Amino acid sequence: MITKNGSAVVVWDEPKFSDNVGVTRIEEKSGYHSGQSFMWGNYQVVYVSFDDVGNTAICSFKIYVLGE
Repeated sequence: MITKNGSAVVVWDEPKFSDNVGVTRIEEKSGYHSGQSFMWGNYQVVYVSFDDVGNTAICSFKIYVLGE
């Protein structure tokens, strides 16, 4: 995202996880959430899903907020 004023509100859809045992919970591990204002910089967003038998899956992506 490119912005003039040093920050931008960034919105994304939460990742969807599925599992043959059943996903019991999903945690966002990096402290960021959709709709948050981000200052210029680079950010990594990480979601982890857990199932009933202890398996995990990770979805991660980067956000870049750049100045014009």
